[in-house]
Amino acid sequence: MKEFDFEHPDFMRHQESVREWLKSHYRQTVTEDEYVAAMKELRKNDSGKRVRRSRCPSNLRYHYRMLNEKFGFFVGEKS
Repeated sequence: MKEFDFEHPDFMRHQESVREWLKSHYRQTVTEDEYVAAMKELRKNDSGKRVRRSRCPSNLRYHYRMLNEKFGFFVGEKS
């Protein structure tokens, strides 16, 4: 499993609130549904051409699984 780089330019493109949420939940148990709800809430005030894509449940579920399988996100103790 790869170590996640919180300073990578692709990660730094996210909103600060999303980055902080991901950092704080890196080693905590988070379900797919909790992740989807949190990302939707954090991005609810976004505007622009690609907003629907950033809130689409299927995309959010894919990102959750990718982060979990590739980098070990959301595995740990429930807070």
